Amino acid sequence: MQPYQPSLTENDKQKIRGILSNDSVILQRMHVLKDEAGHWMEKRGAIRVQQHAYQQAYSVDSLFIDHRK
Repeated sequence: MQPYQPSLTENDKQKIRGILSNDSVILQRMHVLKDEAGHWMEKRGAIRVQQHAYQQAYSVDSLFIDHRK
């Protein structure tokens, strides 16, 4: 931005100040969304592991015993 600083108008500077004043709010929202996505991915992975146990292809004469933890 330094090379462009001499060509900035007062209107441009006001717009930049407005954007920078909302920077912390934007960053907080981005962190919340990132955390939500991370939790969703962890939950989805756990669901996939549980479903995978029940979707195994077993032979006709075999038994499946589900042990509770």
